[in-house]
Amino acid sequence: QPLGPEEYGLDTPSATLSVLLRDGTTLRFLLGDRCPMGDGSYLMQEGQDGIYLIDEKLADRLWASMDDFRDFTLFPGLDRDTLANLETIAVERADSTYLLDRLPDAQVPLFMLRDPFEATLEWSAVDEKILAPLQTLEADGFVSQDIPLEAYGLDRPELALHLIYDGKVVSVGFAKAGDGRYYCADLSGTRVLSCGAQSVQFLETGYTELFAASAYHASAAETQNITVTASGLRLSIDLNGEGEGLRGQCGEKTFSQMEMTKLFSRLTAYPILRELPADTNLPAEGGISVSVTGRDGHSDLIRLLALGQEVAVVINGQANFSTYPLVLEEIESALRHALQ
Repeated sequence: QPLGPEEYGLDTPSATLSVLLRDGTTLRFLLGDRCPMGDGSYLMQEGQDGIYLIDEKLADRLWASMDDFRDFTLFPGLDRDTLANLETIAVERADSTYLLDRLPDAQVPLFMLRDPFEATLEWSAVDEKILAPLQTLEADGFVSQDIPLEAYGLDRPELALHLIYDGKVVSVGFAKAGDGRYYCADLSGTRVLSCGAQSVQFLETGYTELFAASAYHASAAETQNITVTASGLRLSIDLNGEGEGLRGQCGEKTFSQMEMTKLFSRLTAYPILRELPADTNLPAEGGISVSVTGRDGHSDLIRLLALGQEVAVVINGQANFSTYPLVLEEIESALRHALQ
């Protein structure tokens, strides 16, 4: 005796497909269980007796949700092949903003810092820390279509990326959504998507990390404590753990591995402006003080002292190089943000 539709899961179908013909007729197809004997699922047309076995790839399409058909692209028309059309990159954070412009006539994407001041950048650092993650930046979830952006904090996003390419300006904002997620949206529209925090981590990169060389080098993974004093403020963070388990502890506040790595870089990156003469007259006090103690017990004391249009980087009493004045602002900004 032939088995009934219920034996194939067709009495309670897992998916239905409705096809509206030009004459107004509607055909409905029911998708049942997966075949236990091989690759495929059972299908039948409503009102008909025949039961068919269809390819699993076709069945997967019937199980797809609306989100599987949505476009999650944040920057339309920009991908690995069209990156050469990128002209300007502006990264906006709550505490700072910087702008990179592509050098004219460059055969490969080469960028220079245009704002907050003009400076040459290390091309490999820009490629690794900005361009490479930009190529893979994409949302992976749909949130809403017509709800105002302020409902998700996107009227004042914590992070924003502004790109100029192909003669157009596209601005995308990001606001924390919780559970390691961010809301994201083209700021000129109302469609709100979501993405993982890891996807936007590169936007925490400070412009000081894009220079060819820093006057000081240290690793958060090899540091036990970093203490910074500036403008009457003091921040002391104890570091522990390894790899993704790295954590920073400041009183009751805990910094994750991602937060700690970025903060450490902002506090210890001093791009070289020039070599200082041995007879440079340094102020006796003032400036910013940074103390770094390694897990091996070694300690470095860095003082950043303003010298007019430059800042002396004094490491353990030796002033060999100067850095840019805005480095002081970058450190103070990071300090205030960390103490919030």
